[in-house]
Amino acid sequence: MNFFSLPNLLVPFIPIIVVVVLLVSVTAVVILFAVLSARFFKRLLGRWMAVEEEREEALKEKEEALWRAHDESLETIREAHTQAVEVLQNAERAAFDARQNLEHALDALLKEEAKKLAEAGDELVRAYGRVAHDVSGEKEALLGRITKRMEEEMTRSLEGVRAAFEEEVSRMRASAETQEEKLIASVQKEIEEYRTRAMRRIDESAYRAIAMVSEEVIGRAINLQDHKELILRALARAKGESFFN
Repeated sequence: MNFFSLPNLLVPFIPIIVVVVLLVSVTAVVILFAVLSARFFKRLLGRWMAVEEEREEALKEKEEALWRAHDESLETIREAHTQAVEVLQNAERAAFDARQNLEHALDALLKEEAKKLAEAGDELVRAYGRVAHDVSGEKEALLGRITKRMEEEMTRSLEGVRAAFEEEVSRMRASAETQEEKLIASVQKEIEEYRTRAMRRIDESAYRAIAMVSEEVIGRAINLQDHKELILRALARAKGESFFN
């Protein structure tokens, strides 16, 4: 058996060798695909994990920001409440002080007015005593002054009454003139409306008169003169039958 006889011996195994080679090739391809897929999925998994970490970090930051905003809001509310309480307390103190000051001022004013009234009363009593003491000597002069003052007051009152009467007469005259103008305008309006209704009735009567003789016109041709005579006869007939009344 020499070296050149080996190929002849391998001929029966060629299909098996081909199959083995194909299997090895397919296996190599599968292994290569698996390796590449593993690398791809590993990279994809790494990117997904990185994205998840970023998302969790962003959520954490948002949560922390919300808590900070919540704490700041509570602090703002507490400060506003404190300021409101202080403002109310200050307002109550100011109102109390104002009431106290007002009461003191009113007390002082009442005391001052009472003092002035007492002094005025004393002065009135003294003046009345002086008048009563001197009335016997000045009675006639006092009566004269009173009479003159009454006459002046009566004159002014009469003048006021006369002025008021003249003003009322002028107002009534103006009102009467206004009412007269309104009445004239109303009558003119009624006359115009009656004239319009009368003209409408005349027009309607003329239309009925023309309609009454329309059968004589329809169906035969007439010249203008005949048409005018026919219209005139129709109007005369309508007038005779009281269409225009």
